[in-house]
Amino acid sequence: MNTKRSLYFALFILCALLFACTRSEDRAVWVVRFDLKTEQNVKKIVRDAKAAGFNIILAQVYGRGDAYYNSAFVPRAEILEDQPR
Repeated sequence: MNTKRSLYFALFILCALLFACTRSEDRAVWVVRFDLKTEQNVKKIVRDAKAAGFNIILAQVYGRGDAYYNSAFVPRAEILEDQPR
């Protein structure tokens, strides 16, 4: 039984190493919700992130009880009042 466990563990480590070697580098940037007010702001954020070499954008779309997206459960952020839905 111990040999079987060791074999499974070695196989797991091998798979993890192969997966790690095939992944490209991830570079992420965090965008706070206040920067997502207009479509122009969002497009600029995407352009700037791409130019800086980021390949992941983590956008905060909820904060302090309001949403920066259409929701049936939480109110829409006041800062987006003049923006289309």
